[in-house]
Amino acid sequence: MIAIVITFCSCSKKVDPAPVKVTGNNFTWAYRGSSYSADISIANLYSMAPKPIIVAYNKTNVPFPNYKLAITVISFNVGSYTLSGSSNSRNSFYYVDNDGHELLCKGGSLIITANSNNLISGNFSVSVIDPFKVTRTITGSFTNTPIEI
Repeated sequence: MIAIVITFCSCSKKVDPAPVKVTGNNFTWAYRGSSYSADISIANLYSMAPKPIIVAYNKTNVPFPNYKLAITVISFNVGSYTLSGSSNSRNSFYYVDNDGHELLCKGGSLIITANSNNLISGNFSVSVIDPFKVTRTITGSFTNTPIEI
């Protein structure tokens, strides 16, 4: 019994590191006439992941405080990328609106304008289909979003 207690108490829980805060890190987008700014944005480039991904979270909006925007691309190299909604696509776009609806991407583009010192910048424009089958556009940009490796 003592051994179990000692073992349990000596185990340490892995704590995820806090997101990297970089001066100038700015991720914004516009949808349905409103502008949004991410509380947290990060680009992940893991050797085990199927594709690099850029993610923006906005934890202050209600009723869904963790709605997000995610863009997966074949690489973070500077250049233009065509986006789609297919999970099988090399480059895709994912968005959850203020009401918690996952919007289907019809197509769009991502332009990565800079990638240096583990910071990425660019802009995007994507057509999405809302729950009422209306096509809408989401546009945005990001500057100095940190790349986690």
